[in-house]
Amino acid sequence: MSQSVSLEITNLSFDYGEHRILRDVTFNVKSGGEIVCILGPSGVGKTTLLDIASGVLKHEMGDVYSAQNTLPVFQDYSSTLLPWFTVYKNLTFGLTPTPAYSSMIDEVIEILELKNKAASLVSELSGGQKQRVALGRALIRKPDLVLLDEPLSSIDVATKGRILPKFHDFIKKNKISCLWVTHNLIEATSISDRVIVIEPAGDIHKFSNINREDKDITNELVNDLMRCINGKSN
Repeated sequence: MSQSVSLEITNLSFDYGEHRILRDVTFNVKSGGEIVCILGPSGVGKTTLLDIASGVLKHEMGDVYSAQNTLPVFQDYSSTLLPWFTVYKNLTFGLTPTPAYSSMIDEVIEILELKNKAASLVSELSGGQKQRVALGRALIRKPDLVLLDEPLSSIDVATKGRILPKFHDFIKKNKISCLWVTHNLIEATSISDRVIVIEPAGDIHKFSNINREDKDITNELVNDLMRCINGKSN
């Protein structure tokens, strides 16, 4: 795999029994902080694709190469947390204390709006707060690539709207490449550099160079994405 990419998937197909989930999927995630969103309705293989990229699920057709320092954050985020520890202890568990890490921990706590919960036990948190702790654990460790499966699904709309731009800036500043799986169109268009749509038939469509500052381009992109998701692409 080239050092210019953190994830490279080539001609990947995957079957569950006689049912094809993914069909000849090819794309990459560039190194140095590119954010690629996988978008599509439930049941089209988004989580399957992430499981294959993380090595949790074996594949037989196609090639998958990911950076050595890759961290996944799965939908079952609660299994990665230690409920008898505080939020701060969960974030820092296993890390060697250094001034650089201390500064980053404080920044991540601020970005994810967990400052007033840092001393609380994880067992006392809501689902959305636990999800943010799981996401923070991954970010603090500064992987080359982070794989995120619906990372904000349990978070309310208002909090999500505040977190997304700060998350984007943190990822870019620390050059953490990201593969973000979602069925939420707003998330995909507000956070990503590229969007890849998986259709129910397992085919994919790629949309590049998203310009979030140009409302006309963004509106056109949203319309194109909706056509793909609804199976009406040209």
